[in-house]
Amino acid sequence: MLTGDTHVTGGKATIASHHIDGGGRASHHTIGYCPQVDALIDQLTGRQHLVFYSRLRGLPPSQVKRVVEWALSKLDLKEQEHADKPVIFHSNALLVPICLPCTITNELFSSSI
Repeated sequence: MLTGDTHVTGGKATIASHHIDGGGRASHHTIGYCPQVDALIDQLTGRQHLVFYSRLRGLPPSQVKRVVEWALSKLDLKEQEHADKPVIFHSNALLVPICLPCTITNELFSSSI
């Protein structure tokens, strides 16, 4: 419920002073989400995952390319063979750096770049 994966069924909770059941997504833009299982789609590349999760987290389209390039650079994934290869062909050790920026909120990206 806190991450928005399931609907609120009862009770009250706030994240950064935003009520999670208020109908808006403001509370979800202030947290990251790291699932217990890799939330990667085998056919997508690392770059495509970063674009997908940036947009999913509400990053404005005008900032997506800059944020993706920043994340790839910071995680040493800038090489095209890593950034643009479907994740199904990556080792488990390389999947972790791809998952990490997918969990970071747009506020963290915006303040880090």
